[in-house]
Amino acid sequence: MMLPRAVFALFVGVLFSSHVLADATLDRVRAGIARHTEGKIEVTSVSPTPIPGLFEVVSGTDVFYSDASGRFVLVDGRLVDTEQRQDLTQATLEKVSRIEFKKLPFDLAIKTVSGSGKRQLAVFEDPACSACRELHGSLAQLSDVTIYHFPLPIISEASPPAVAMTLCLPANRRAAKWHAYMTGAEAIPAKVDQGCEPALAKVGQLVALGNQHKVQNTPTIVLGNGQRMVGRVPIDVLSTVLDASMVQ
Repeated sequence: MMLPRAVFALFVGVLFSSHVLADATLDRVRAGIARHTEGKIEVTSVSPTPIPGLFEVVSGTDVFYSDASGRFVLVDGRLVDTEQRQDLTQATLEKVSRIEFKKLPFDLAIKTVSGSGKRQLAVFEDPACSACRELHGSLAQLSDVTIYHFPLPIISEASPPAVAMTLCLPANRRAAKWHAYMTGAEAIPAKVDQGCEPALAKVGQLVALGNQHKVQNTPTIVLGNGQRMVGRVPIDVLSTVLDASMVQ
């Protein structure tokens, strides 16, 4: 059936307008990315996606997704504010991964104090973890700090005896024994000495604590304000965040 000329003209006009609007939107995305990144990201192409308001952006061989303003982009599953240079996903992850420091079971920890001890941190560590051993040695460089060492034997099946043998000792002797295991000054025992078997219950409690807080990697550091840091953090960085954690 032939459409009346007036209706046909109107249809063509609407179709043409929609294409013009679509092109203008894509240009706006491109311009927004250039503006918010100060031209540091060269946009090869911009295309609409099946999700309204979300656009696919190709930059060379890289692909990411942007809102219509070009300011907020999704890169490798992370939401980034390009104007503020902020990983918004990371900020949320840090918030939800915080551990309430004061509620940690310090009776299971091995406590060491340097100077005034006014700064506080907890560290989950395993003697079978090379990064843990490196960090453990570096922690001695910190001043005015109280450190709660939580032995967490999750790296190797050989680790639980060392934890049990340490916790079997009186509290005032545990730090020296744990330090010896962590530095290699004393070999990790193959089994628990007779009479120290009850300490294995504490090993189970420590593993449960790690599971409760989803501590899946060692070393994991918890600052006094609850902030979690994973891996071997450089001591100068750790000292700075320790200071910052006291004023938050």
